[in-house]
Amino acid sequence: MKKIILFHILLVSLSTNAQQIKVLKSSNYGDSPKITWYCPGNDTLHRDFSVWRAALNDQQFEQIAAETYLLTYKEDTVLYRISDHTLNKKGIYQYYIEVTNEKDSVLISAVAYGHNLGYIPSPQIVDFTYQSVEDQKAIQLNWKLNYNFSIRTITLFRGDTQDNYEKIAELSGDETQYRDPVPLSHHNYFYFFLIADYFGYQYPSIRFPAHSLYKSNTFAPMHLRYEKKENTITLHWENVDTLYAGYTVYRAEDEGGFQPLHLMQSVNDKMVSFSDNIAEKNLRKIRYYVVNYSDAYETSIPSDTVIICLKNTEKPIPPNALTAVITEDKIKFFWEIPQQTSVVGYNLYAMEEPQQFRVNKEMIYRHQNHVEIDRPPKPGLYRYQLKSLDQAGNESERGITCTANVLKPYYKVLLDLSRTAQAVQLKWKQLPQTEINAITLYRQKEDELPLLIKRFDHKAQTYEDRNLEPGTLYRYYLIGTLTSGEEIFLHSEVSILF
Repeated sequence: MKKIILFHILLVSLSTNAQQIKVLKSSNYGDSPKITWYCPGNDTLHRDFSVWRAALNDQQFEQIAAETYLLTYKEDTVLYRISDHTLNKKGIYQYYIEVTNEKDSVLISAVAYGHNLGYIPSPQIVDFTYQSVEDQKAIQLNWKLNYNFSIRTITLFRGDTQDNYEKIAELSGDETQYRDPVPLSHHNYFYFFLIADYFGYQYPSIRFPAHSLYKSNTFAPMHLRYEKKENTITLHWENVDTLYAGYTVYRAEDEGGFQPLHLMQSVNDKMVSFSDNIAEKNLRKIRYYVVNYSDAYETSIPSDTVIICLKNTEKPIPPNALTAVITEDKIKFFWEIPQQTSVVGYNLYAMEEPQQFRVNKEMIYRHQNHVEIDRPPKPGLYRYQLKSLDQAGNESERGITCTANVLKPYYKVLLDLSRTAQAVQLKWKQLPQTEINAITLYRQKEDELPLLIKRFDHKAQTYEDRNLEPGTLYRYYLIGTLTSGEEIFLHSEVSILF
């Protein structure tokens, strides 16, 4: 009598959690596996049970006549013990039992494993090596086992100390290597393996050390700026990546050299702030820069240096040679960066009457020498001014100005006329919707005044003009209406003799 394992799985799902039958132990000595299951409950609810067996990796179970024992333990737990003397072939086998209670309900146990191979030592790691992966933040782990035929899973744990571990992988018994994408480069790690076979708990392996030699780099802090409130200076900057592990702030007082203010501060934020109290110092000026450290403790290039004048503060000077270049939809401004080191950025103003207003929403940083804005919708002569900013947000007293002459949009289409026996065919290219909303067609007969023939939207491309007099000269005009309401000619005069 045989059963498919899928039927076993179905019956397991039907059994209740309160009466789940679990594996207690598997004893495998000699030719007869001995397996024990347990189930919390009253033993009077269980009259008998049957034993089912299949070879390892087989999906068909067969009922066998194994010796069975029903025991009780502490009056609330039932033990089911079997001893299989019916094996005639060496190997590893699967077992489960079916238990029938007084209500004729069938309870299915968990699958246990047994063998008749005699003494088998515990599976264990007999050789371990590692290599730091070149150009990657990873460690290649390699190992050998004394055997693997009875292994269910290999669970791998990693820690950066000898007592702080986390699970990183669960592998099959056939695996002999694993590439670990470690979180930190140029760092020491420890590993151990937990090997689970079919016959019970295995002790963890010994701990194996490994080391990543990859040295990652990091970028310099960006957009360093400061705020001063009474005797406290707070620096703010931005990090463009998350590969760094910390930073160090360097300070120079008056004309002295730069000195680190602290050891490396561990942080991994995009926006960082640092406060420095200068209450006990009588300084004329003070300078700062910041250096980032990667997780391999490689240093970045220094950030820009901020200079804070604490006495006799000079106003920033404006940039030089501001010019404007007008394109179809933008105005681009270019300038020369001033040499004054206290300048940290710029503001661009539109000098419209009755008062000027700032064009840029955020400060234009010092290293930039250009910016662009949207082109004004109306034609005209526009005036702009650029001013410098120091670290405290003070603007230069004067700015550098330039003008931008925004002309009327110019559109020209090719109007093609052709004649048939009954009409004149007009064709032209579709116009963009950005500036022209509508098209108006006019027709002039000989020397008479032009007449409006038809209005189109900007997508129109053809028109057929009928009811014309033979032998008469006709002229046609296409007029475009802009979004501002202004009308412009779209082509030169075109005429045809009908």
